[in-house]
Amino acid sequence: MKVVIFGAAGAIGSKALKSCLSRNYDVTAFVRNPSKLPPEFVTHPNLTIIQGDAVDSEAVEAAIEGQDAVIQSAGYGSDFSFPWSDKSGSELSMRIVRTVVDAAVRVQTKRTREGKSPLRVWNVSGLVVMDYPPSSSSPQLCMADLLPFIHPEHKANLQYFKQHGDTLDWSILCPGLIYDGDPRGPLDVSVEAPSKLWSNPWVIPGRLPVIGAALNSVYNFARLGVTFGTLGEYMADNLGPGGDFSKNRVTVFEKKVSQGLIDPKAPLIAIDHIAKSLWSSGGK
Repeated sequence: MKVVIFGAAGAIGSKALKSCLSRNYDVTAFVRNPSKLPPEFVTHPNLTIIQGDAVDSEAVEAAIEGQDAVIQSAGYGSDFSFPWSDKSGSELSMRIVRTVVDAAVRVQTKRTREGKSPLRVWNVSGLVVMDYPPSSSSPQLCMADLLPFIHPEHKANLQYFKQHGDTLDWSILCPGLIYDGDPRGPLDVSVEAPSKLWSNPWVIPGRLPVIGAALNSVYNFARLGVTFGTLGEYMADNLGPGGDFSKNRVTVFEKKVSQGLIDPKAPLIAIDHIAKSLWSSGGK
C-alpha cells in the first residue's frame, strides 16, 4: 500500500503517519515544515518526506502520482463563522481541499486510462456535517444547517467532494471531540448519521422543531469523543476500497471516551464548549 498524507505533522496526520508506518505501508508525508514531523519517524525506511504547500496544485498532483490512497488532514479545525471571526483558517481549509480533490481527479483520469481502480481518499472533517438522526420531531437534515457557525468550511468541503470527486473513492471522516492519547475502543461507527451513542436529553425543548435538534446536537458534540490515535488507526485500516463508506460521511466514536462524559452535567458541558468556542473565535 502506497499512501500520501497531507498534514502529516499535525495532530491527526501524525497519528495516521504512525499507524501507516506500523503497517509497513510506503508513506509519503507532505508537509510545510519537515522539522515538525515526529523525530522517531523521520529516518523510517518506508517514509518519503516532501516539503511543500498543500495549495500548490502541481506539487500536490506530483505527490499523489503513484499512490494507492490519500489522507487529507491539512487545515483541519479552523474557525467559527461569526461577523467578528478571522476567516483565514476556513478559507485555507477550503483551498487545500479543493487543491487536493482537483489534483486527485487529474491523477485518477490517468489511472482510469491505465485500467487502475479509483484512488482511495480520506478527508478529515467534523461531526457537524453528519445528518441529524431522523426522528418524529425533526426532519432529516445536515447538522451544519442547524449550526451554521460551527466550522462552515466542513460543509463547503463536503459539497466540493460531491460535486467534483465523482471519479474518486472518497470518504469524509467526521469525528466529534478529539482527545489526546492512544486508542481506547471499542468503536461505534456510523455512516451519514450518528447512531447508537446519540442521545436526546432535553425532553421538551429537544422536541421543538429545528431548535430542539440544534440543542441536542450541541449536547452530543460535548459528549461524543474519540482519541487522535484512533482516528489515525481507523484511516490506516480502511485504505482499501471504500465499500459502504465510499462517497459517504463516516463518524467514529470510542465508547469508553464518550461514556465517560455521560453524566448529569453534560448539558452544562455543552454550553461551556460553545461559550469557549465563541470566546476563542473573537467574540470577547
